[in-house]
Amino acid sequence: MLKTSSISTKYVAQALWSCGKMARFEQATRGNKLLPYMESAKVFLSHLIDNGDVMTPPQISQVIWALGSLRFSDARTMKELSDIAMRIRSDPNMAFNSQEIANIVWAFSKVGYNDRDTALGLVRYVTESPRLSEECTSQEASNMLYSLGKLGLKDTDSFESLSAILMSRLHAASSQAIANALWAFDAVELEPPLELMGCWAKEKLGMEDVA
Repeated sequence: MLKTSSISTKYVAQALWSCGKMARFEQATRGNKLLPYMESAKVFLSHLIDNGDVMTPPQISQVIWALGSLRFSDARTMKELSDIAMRIRSDPNMAFNSQEIANIVWAFSKVGYNDRDTALGLVRYVTESPRLSEECTSQEASNMLYSLGKLGLKDTDSFESLSAILMSRLHAASSQAIANALWAFDAVELEPPLELMGCWAKEKLGMEDVA
């Protein structure tokens, strides 16, 4: 059995993150298969949950992202980790960045963890913060929209705020990012902003403005 009791959560979180990176490589090159390092990943995960009170924003983001990449969909484990993330969110002495939040919400969508309060609470942590909404990239905003769509979480304010961030950075947005955002609106049966439709048509497809 791998011994982790005396190892810093920083290094254990990085080890689990590495398992997630390997899983993404395996899935891209060989398809779905039994991962030989899954048992080690579970040991890392157990240690991190036991030491959740000392985990930092980058660490919890790495861990949840890794579980999304590993397609580790145990609801009880995701609840424990999401509780840690929400505790950190409420701690004035700690602060997530927008990429960390986007990674967490993306992971929720990968494992089908659709706890509405947690997912939307984390998204609003970005959209309601002037600092985070300013630093949020078009890709991160698109990823969060797509993740909410995948989870079936319909929230008009979050969709409007994220699409506003995306449109304000359209020059840096990929065609896929815009397509994902439009798909998300359709998935939850919300009308996308005409401005977003127009940007897609004009900037990415070379068409005239949408009327």
